[in-house]
Amino acid sequence: MRILHGKPQSAAELLRLRDIIRANCTMLIVALAHFVKDKASVNALLSAGERKCEALITRATTNEMCSTMIYPRQCRFI
Repeated sequence: MRILHGKPQSAAELLRLRDIIRANCTMLIVALAHFVKDKASVNALLSAGERKCEALITRATTNEMCSTMIYPRQCRFI
């Protein structure tokens, strides 16, 4: 896993950060699913995990966009 330091300096860096978060979050969900035995629970875990990942990504990228003012018109406080 790559650790990023400092704030993204452009929209492209911010999108790259979002993709890294999504990939790591998805890997974690899949790893957790290996410990669940029944298929319904696995599907529920994957579905809930995806929603949590997307919420985390949306919150992180929105806060980052506002703090760096990459997209100042879309800023809202979360």
